[in-house]
Order: sequence, then C-alpha cells, then structure tokens
Amino acid sequence: MKNIVNLSRCLAAVLLLSVSACVKDPKPETPHPPAPDWLLTKIEISEKRGEPEGGPVYYSYGREEYEYNQHYKPSLHRSYYGEDSNHMVLRYVDTLSYDNKLRPIRKGIKRETGAPYEVRYTYSGDDVNPTKEEQYSGGTLSWSTKFIYRDTIVYQISSHSDTTRHLYSERGNFLGSYYGDYGFLS
Repeated sequence: MKNIVNLSRCLAAVLLLSVSACVKDPKPETPHPPAPDWLLTKIEISEKRGEPEGGPVYYSYGREEYEYNQHYKPSLHRSYYGEDSNHMVLRYVDTLSYDNKLRPIRKGIKRETGAPYEVRYTYSGDDVNPTKEEQYSGGTLSWSTKFIYRDTIVYQISSHSDTTRHLYSERGNFLGSYYGDYGFLS
C-alpha cells in the first residue's frame, strides 16, 4: 500500500511537471512608444476676408481639437466654426482608427446634414505619408486631394479648390502655406 501511495505521488509529480512544461510564459506586451515632448491638442483659427476693391470685410473663427490613443496617434478630432470666437458650433467629429501599419482611417458624421462620411487614404508602397485622400458621403466620392512631396514643399492638389503649397524648413518645421493666388498664409 505504501508503494502505491508513493507511486501515485510520483505519477502526480511527473504529470504536474509535464503539464507545467506545456504552459508558456505570456509574451510581454508590445511596449508603447515613449511620450512625445508635446502633442497638438487644439488649433485656434481666425480668418479675415475682404473684397480686393474695399468691399465688406468678413470674419470667421474656428477651432480644431484632438484626443490621442495609447500610441500617441489622434483618435478623435472635433471641428468648430462660428462668426465669433464665443459662439462656435460643432461642425463635425472624426473618429480615427489605424491599420496594422498605424496609418489613419477617418469616419464621421457631418453635423449640418447628419450624413455619414469616410475619408480613405492611398499610400505608395510602405510609405507613411498619403499620396491621395478621398472623401465619400453615402458611398459617393465627394472630393479628392493628391499630395506630392518634395524636400521642403508638400503640394496639395484638390479636386474642389486651387493647389496649396505647404512649406517646411530643412529641419521639418512648418513655415506656412501658399493657397492659390492668395499668397503666403502662416
């Protein structure tokens, strides 16, 4: 009887050891990237428009707000617009998700119409900068924008407006934009 108990204990120990050998340690979680020095959370916009011959002058204001995910990528974008900075209304909210290469996919609903929209991006190979941006409303293409990248200039060619040139310093800092015939906008 003593031998059977000892044999049972040995078998239980061998069984426990064999099962524990099959259990793998969990892989460590993918580390999150380090926090950047700063994240853009809000852009305040004021615009003054007037006629070239001294006609009426119009003012408008806007605000863009961003929230970020654990990878420090924007996950929510809100856009506000108004005649003055104290009475702005929400224009739209974009929800941003990302593919397996952390490239954005935007979806949202326009406040004015209640229509859902989706912005699709096209990339060249494994590039992280989009070469084309298209907005679809109700499955129909609303507008598209092509991007051409040079050393210190990004050309933005839109289907619904003039070409915009965005200028950057050699260190990569944004300097301003040229929009159609309006010249330099900073």
